[in-house]
Amino acid sequence: MKVLIVVLASSRKLQVCTAKTLIVMATDPRVVTEFAFIQKVPVDEARNSAIDYFLEGDCDYMISIDEDVGCTKNPIDLCFLGYDIIFLPTPIIQGGEKKWNVHYLDNAPLSEVSKGGTGCFILSKKAAETIEKPLFNFKYDKNGRLELGEDYYFS
Repeated sequence: MKVLIVVLASSRKLQVCTAKTLIVMATDPRVVTEFAFIQKVPVDEARNSAIDYFLEGDCDYMISIDEDVGCTKNPIDLCFLGYDIIFLPTPIIQGGEKKWNVHYLDNAPLSEVSKGGTGCFILSKKAAETIEKPLFNFKYDKNGRLELGEDYYFS
């Protein structure tokens, strides 16, 4: 299996937790890994550029991770489950309160979600080829106010 690991690095400040996760994935002997660092802004353009890069290559899965996200376990483990899209829960700090970017439909360890953030997610080549483009897009109301973030648009 070949896995593309995409790091969205818009601020160019890779966090220690992210570096640790990248080292774990890079040294996983079960897969061949390829890395891409995307430094575009806005974030929807960066994510769509990552998808384009993935589709041009020969990798089976893409793991996208933001520069400020660390995972407690190796995301590559989940590629072996055969799912097309997996959102990995990552914390978001809003107003000093920790929230999670995944909205579960049940409490199972691996669960269907109603929507999920894209701080770290896994996408199969099959899904990337099938889903209508653009995959990531901000949605605004008629007054120009943000209605839906690019990650929830995708999910």
